[in-house]
Amino acid sequence: MDLSVKIRSVAEQLFFKCGIRQVSMDDVSKNLKISKKTLYKCFSDKSELVKSTIIHHSNEIESVLENIANTESNPIRQLHLSTEFAISQLSKFNKSMLFDLQKYHPQIYTELVDLREKSIIQYICKNIDKGREQGIYRADFNKQVVGKSFALTIHHFTETIIEQPKEYSPDMLNEVMQYHIRGIANLEGLKMLENLKSESK
Repeated sequence: MDLSVKIRSVAEQLFFKCGIRQVSMDDVSKNLKISKKTLYKCFSDKSELVKSTIIHHSNEIESVLENIANTESNPIRQLHLSTEFAISQLSKFNKSMLFDLQKYHPQIYTELVDLREKSIIQYICKNIDKGREQGIYRADFNKQVVGKSFALTIHHFTETIIEQPKEYSPDMLNEVMQYHIRGIANLEGLKMLENLKSESK
């Protein structure tokens, strides 16, 4: 495995466990049993390591979601599986990691939010196209507006869940997704949603 990949992998584990601010370049090098000089040959500073790690993690999530979209032909089931994956990811997220990104690496945080928003909009628009082709989503709405609205809703909910874990649970994303589907599905799509809910019980 390439050394940069190893470094990023260890940094990701430490960031998710301890938060970003609490993890120093010393911590990363000690965990890898390499010198700081070797570490800095791969990443010029901590900010570069944070950016590389966060963007890579985001890309991995996109890859999983893309795989779900490519392998699940039913668009409603696709959204259900995507939501279950998102819930599993949120359950592992460290509250301090989000706080550290916002406060100490605002540029990286903004870039991450922009990438995630564009990715969600694209994902939802493709899902809408698939649902319309199969005759289970309505045709009387603007998919770009719905995609943007959904992306903003998910952004707000995920950050609220991370920041206030006692009041909000990752499972609440299921309600958000069902709300979304009920807004775009026709009668046939709503029947599918109810059948899926019955199967999940």
